[in-house]
Amino acid sequence: MPQEAAASATQALSTAATESGPSVSGEFLPGLHKLGHQKQLSTWDCGVACLMMVLSSLNRDHTRDTLLAALGTNSVWTIDLALILHEHGICFHFLTRSTGVSPAYKGIAFYRSQFDADAARVTRRFREARRRNLAVGVGSLEIADIRRLVELDACAVLVLVDARHLPHHFKSAAASAAAVAGSGATAAAPNAGALPPAQASYRGHYVLLLGYADDGEGGDGGGGGVGGAFVARDPAVPEEHVLIAATVLDAARRSFGTDEDMLVIDL
Repeated sequence: MPQEAAASATQALSTAATESGPSVSGEFLPGLHKLGHQKQLSTWDCGVACLMMVLSSLNRDHTRDTLLAALGTNSVWTIDLALILHEHGICFHFLTRSTGVSPAYKGIAFYRSQFDADAARVTRRFREARRRNLAVGVGSLEIADIRRLVELDACAVLVLVDARHLPHHFKSAAASAAAVAGSGATAAAPNAGALPPAQASYRGHYVLLLGYADDGEGGDGGGGGVGGAFVARDPAVPEEHVLIAATVLDAARRSFGTDEDMLVIDL
């Protein structure tokens, strides 16, 4: 998206965005009060877990089973999540590079097995979104714009990323395995099935961004004029929150296969 268009989109999403992040002191991290943590139960239901976090924070009636029934698939795309948010009366703005399915994605192992069925369903659901006049924009935002959005008290950003770029996934898996080995237990590491191998091909994954911690306050480097780390809920790991460096998030969300999808959700 051209710089002018990105600025316009950001203004439309948030006219009250601030120029600098809140300070962090002691154990406090900005944004964690917005919603609680929910772990995914399988390798594919990260989006479902993120929906559950949002719906719970807004006191919307739901169960995991009703959400799965509404989705009707275990190959979840962002438009699927957007329509469920709409059904629950939740306001959001969906930004994506493509309101369809790129044929090039058929060559990605992550998409290949269900590509034809996904392409037909996703096309239908984008048509449905247009009929319902949902807020769907074609484009993306710069990392600094995303920071301004998450610094709003009443906003969360659900982002599609390539999990290969998230080092905390592999640190969490290693730490869990070490803890099990040290205790002499034979149980598997918690939620280990949700953690992709570091050398795997593209691995789509959803995380919820809630706040921002500046350098020296929990962050470890940034990009695009932003230093520090995003405070996030990641349903793939047992930790209730994670810090994702701005440079890491930017690489993960721009990876080929994501369409740079994001849902900016009112809380």
